[in-house]
Amino acid sequence: MTVNRLAKIKKRYEESQEDEIGLGQLISSDIRNLKSNFDYDSLEMEIEDKNFLIEYEKNLILQGKRIGEIACAIGETLENARDVFKRYSTEEEPINFAAWYKAMGFNKDQVYLFRGRFKLTLERPEYKENILKLSDATIKEAINKKTPETIVKKVLEGELKTAKEVKEERKRTLEVDHLKSRALDLGNETIQDAEIIEIVEDITIKQEINLLEIEKRILKVKKNLKNLSNKDLKRVNELLKSLENIVNN
Repeated sequence: MTVNRLAKIKKRYEESQEDEIGLGQLISSDIRNLKSNFDYDSLEMEIEDKNFLIEYEKNLILQGKRIGEIACAIGETLENARDVFKRYSTEEEPINFAAWYKAMGFNKDQVYLFRGRFKLTLERPEYKENILKLSDATIKEAINKKTPETIVKKVLEGELKTAKEVKEERKRTLEVDHLKSRALDLGNETIQDAEIIEIVEDITIKQEINLLEIEKRILKVKKNLKNLSNKDLKRVNELLKSLENIVNN
């Protein structure tokens, strides 16, 4: 083995040691700054046992972040490999990237999540630390093509943390958008239509629903359903029902 090669191996080892020390310092800092979403005060147990659980939680979150780092690295490798396959693939002779990763034991869903997490860090590097902490289920919902950009931002900023929260927010947002589109298509044919459009626009712009206020406004529209033709009455009632479903969900 040449002197130069030994020197390179030594340098790589020293760099890996420095990276490990840096990671350890980062983890220690994270442990001090972690904030729990769980109410430990609600538990009827000894303080010592509560403290054990708090430390276990921190450890699990940090291990999850490490898994996220590994997943991101795998995603980068898969993306690089895919680029190689693309260079040699043509419409006449496609080279199967899927066959390659399946031979290593990966499946389509796994590769989708690995690549999706990595690409998310490229598109939003300022949120990389948060992306590494996200569960696979949450990543899957965040990179879903049906998920609006406003919701993706809420995930990256930590406002939405679970896949369930993302699904519920996406459903509500899509329902509001659909209702707004229906209401606008009516062209303010009646006073009631105009009021419903105004309510929907308020929900869309504010992104936060004051349930009591909205319910009062819906009730007001219902009370004023006078002198409408059967056709208009049916249309307005359908819109009100859709609006009530969004608010109640």
